[in-house]
Amino acid sequence: MAEERTIRRSRRWAVGIVIWLIGVPALLFAVKALLPSDNLLTGPPGTGETAGAVALQPVGTVTGIQPGDLLLAVDGVPVSAYLHGGAPARSVHAGDVLTYRIRHNTEVRDVPVRIAAHPDLLNLVTAGQPDAVLVSLAMLGLACWLFLRRPGVLAAHAFLVFAAGWASDDVSSWAWVTPLDLVARPWVSVWAFLGIGGYLVTGISALLFALAFPRPVVWFRSRPWLAVATAPLLITAGFAVRAAVAGPQLEHLAGMDLVAELIWEPCVLVALLVMIVRWIWLRKDAEARRRAQIVVLGFATAIAVMVIGRWIAIPAGTFGFGLVLLVFPASVAVAVGKRDLFELDLALNRGLVAVICGAVLLGLYLAAAAVTVALSGQTGPAAALPGAGLVAVAFAPVRAAAQRVITRRLFGTGGDPQLVLHRLGLRLEASDDPESLLAAVVDTAAESLRLPYVAVELWSGTGWQATRQRGRRPANAETAHVESLNISVGDQVVGRLVVAPRPDAKTLSPLDRQLLSDLARHSGVAARVVGLLTDLRAAQQRLLVAREEERFRIHRDLHDGLGSTLTGLTLHLEVAADLAGDGELGTLARRMHKEAARATEDVRRIVREVRPGELEELGLPAAVAAAAARLRSPNAPTFDLDMPTLLPDLPPEVEDAAYKISLEAMTNVIRHSRADRCRIQLRDTGSELELEISDDGEGFDADNGPGEGTGQRSMRDRAAAVGGTVTVTAGAGTGTRVLARLPLSRRAAP
Repeated sequence: MAEERTIRRSRRWAVGIVIWLIGVPALLFAVKALLPSDNLLTGPPGTGETAGAVALQPVGTVTGIQPGDLLLAVDGVPVSAYLHGGAPARSVHAGDVLTYRIRHNTEVRDVPVRIAAHPDLLNLVTAGQPDAVLVSLAMLGLACWLFLRRPGVLAAHAFLVFAAGWASDDVSSWAWVTPLDLVARPWVSVWAFLGIGGYLVTGISALLFALAFPRPVVWFRSRPWLAVATAPLLITAGFAVRAAVAGPQLEHLAGMDLVAELIWEPCVLVALLVMIVRWIWLRKDAEARRRAQIVVLGFATAIAVMVIGRWIAIPAGTFGFGLVLLVFPASVAVAVGKRDLFELDLALNRGLVAVICGAVLLGLYLAAAAVTVALSGQTGPAAALPGAGLVAVAFAPVRAAAQRVITRRLFGTGGDPQLVLHRLGLRLEASDDPESLLAAVVDTAAESLRLPYVAVELWSGTGWQATRQRGRRPANAETAHVESLNISVGDQVVGRLVVAPRPDAKTLSPLDRQLLSDLARHSGVAARVVGLLTDLRAAQQRLLVAREEERFRIHRDLHDGLGSTLTGLTLHLEVAADLAGDGELGTLARRMHKEAARATEDVRRIVREVRPGELEELGLPAAVAAAAARLRSPNAPTFDLDMPTLLPDLPPEVEDAAYKISLEAMTNVIRHSRADRCRIQLRDTGSELELEISDDGEGFDADNGPGEGTGQRSMRDRAAAVGGTVTVTAGAGTGTRVLARLPLSRRAAP
């Protein structure tokens, strides 16, 4: 319930942040679209302000001005005066002509610029980075689709905010400061802070996404941590208000942009590190690990593209370079949006084989060409012939090797039956209990063939029951392609191996079916052992129930029948002794009265041992407390009880075993531990009843001690009788701890 409330609050935060990130810059851009414009943009902060000039980026075609030219003055007023807020704003209207003093390389010239009624919106949107619009729209569209498709997934909320921050940065750049803004409306520079806020939101939301995917960390589920993404919005909004009140100065944006870079880059790198660490830790959850792997590869690729772009100084306007960044949102959409990822394996297999073959063959070709040129000194088509021949000869073996490696990596070792059976044998040898035998069979089949669902089913009185399974069984087992293979010992069918083929294959191949048949044949003994163990436990459970019912009948007959008769006989003998006086008859009557009283007490003792009265009348916690109270003495330790006042209805045999184990453990503490305090804890975990008795006494050396005594054997036997375990841990001088775990698979009927 608390997690659902957190998801609802996180969803509301995500929607609110997106409205701010997209709505406010879009509104400001719409306002600026109605104002006169010189169709020029100033360069990013820090590209010329300190030198008293700003770099220019024409929107469309502006005669006499090229990208990268520096603006020195407007109508004779130095730009530095406008940058520092020292020049008053001028009144400029559409159709006016302003003279811009431009420096192109080393040449300085005056360029007349006519003010247009409205900016050239199409060229403004695509100025500088023509593919930025496509990237922002595609990323935001994927994020919205994912948010609507998975509204209960916190990772989808964080990714939506990430995409909105990215788009907000682009939308804000459309309303970036122009030279006309410096001259006529310097208050417009306040809008530039909005883009910095969106840029910071992308870094923070990337870190939040890493903490929420593929499953949120425990503490992430308790609070709507997405609200943290509002911090940069509030901070930049505060700076914008301050600039509007104190007077805008464009040079302030350079410092803000530097701070944003110092915050954004560590956030992104930490997010990548968190993704990698969580991917490594997801070893036991194959599906979650696979989803995390896809996102890690996509995110790392996007970061690598950005780093390479900065390293080799790719121009910002290079079309298509930014589109590579879509690999991250695409990987998120696939990993979060798709319920089953196995159908991607076939396409991934072919793509990886093609990439590896191309890289290896290209390397061989270049190496052969380099050697040919070095030896012969010739260039041209003749030098390429040896390389072409080498590629033609090496193509088939390289492709076969690449196919073998990738197939084994994606689809397992199904093509090598000997290796699969060898792994099964090693796992069966390493199994130290019958329960892990079938787990070894299931894990070997699933990992060898990369199957989405594998189970071993054994027959019970009500039908086939999955004793061990891996993966999720198809929802509609009647129409889904689920195949089963019999597991036999001799001519007797003892179970069946049920598998669901990969979605891309739709059905098992003959090779896969043969391998699974071999696995089923070698698993017959393991299935037989587990089946016999299951039958033994069922018979043991029935025996426990019958024994408990018989003990209840004996308890009732002794208490209500023989006990009442002996009590009445004792009273009559007491009356007879009083009437007989002091003669021989009176002496005989008093002796018979004492014998009858002893017999009555023996019957009461037997009744208590068969089933203690406290269990019937007070329940297990109160019965244990009453037993601890009876055992208190000057030489006994202080018993600290930590147990619930009430417990759900327990099976009588479990209740009785827990009471007897606690009584035996407390008695052992009094006899052997020399402890000052003894703590008794009782917990219902839902599937087990845990009873823990620990003391601060002398303990004993488990390695060199006297071995298991009668008391420990008695406790273990009572726990084993109900399918439970008793663990005794001790150390010399550190006390002793007895932990009993009793299964609650059979609850008493209410």
